[in-house]
Amino acid sequence: MSHISDISLVDNHVQGFEVDYLSWDLGGISLSQTSLPSTAQRRWRHLPKSHMDHWCLVLSKGPDHCSPSGSSQKISFRSLTKPFEGEGADEEVVTLYLSRDLFRAEARSLDLAHGAVLKSWQSAILTDYLTVLARELPSVSRDHLAGLSAATCAVVKACLAATSDATAEAEKPIVVALRERARRIVRQNLASADFGPETLGQMVFVSRSKLYRIFESSGGVARSIQQERLAEAHRRLTQSQLKKPISALASEVGFTDHSAFSRAFKLEYGYSPSEARELALAKSLLETQIASDIPTDGAALSKGAS
Repeated sequence: MSHISDISLVDNHVQGFEVDYLSWDLGGISLSQTSLPSTAQRRWRHLPKSHMDHWCLVLSKGPDHCSPSGSSQKISFRSLTKPFEGEGADEEVVTLYLSRDLFRAEARSLDLAHGAVLKSWQSAILTDYLTVLARELPSVSRDHLAGLSAATCAVVKACLAATSDATAEAEKPIVVALRERARRIVRQNLASADFGPETLGQMVFVSRSKLYRIFESSGGVARSIQQERLAEAHRRLTQSQLKKPISALASEVGFTDHSAFSRAFKLEYGYSPSEARELALAKSLLETQIASDIPTDGAALSKGAS
């Protein structure tokens, strides 16, 4: 990285540190993943005469003792042709380098975004996308890299250069990513009976109208949240080792009214919660009986010999 950035240690007493560095060339764009020790505070700046005219999207992750999870992450956007200085002790940095040749129509918009720390839904989508990309790239064959490059460019354009053409090109992957993020948040909040569309929109960083468009094909936001609750209830009811009362299971997935839960469950699956538990138990007993009736090879030979 010495041809684009000057990196130095803040603490002069630290002699150096080990780094794990991986990079992938996707054709016009590249992705790097760097793992570093959080004990080494670093300072960096763009070299003013760097020959690199790329932009870079940087996802940094590090410890944060004030955060409930003990860690924090932020995503920012920079132009390598413009001055930039920073300081940090992140443990992992994922950087997406973007060639200007692939973004000629969006160049002005992207240059204006230099130095921005992204928030709102753009941050959520790009954070999830870079995280998954870095995790899955080692298993992607070379034949698929070109298509992956095109998809990545479309997502970046839709998030950072919001022209109508760019948004239309990436509309489907954007909606899919937002819907999956929303469903993950719903699953994390199933126990909260008050969790609804308004809270979900705030946590996904989208407006109420945009959230409704995301779930329009699924019957609406409230309908989708209820389906997630019922699906989790069904999963727990059909686990034969769970002996909790049905009313307790209903409360665990956000239903405070047992009768309302039973009606919604039967409407969704065609049978009541108690019938779901009985069917699962009967299936388990049948499978156990079948397994016990199948002789081992030794037993079958012994029976045949007699």
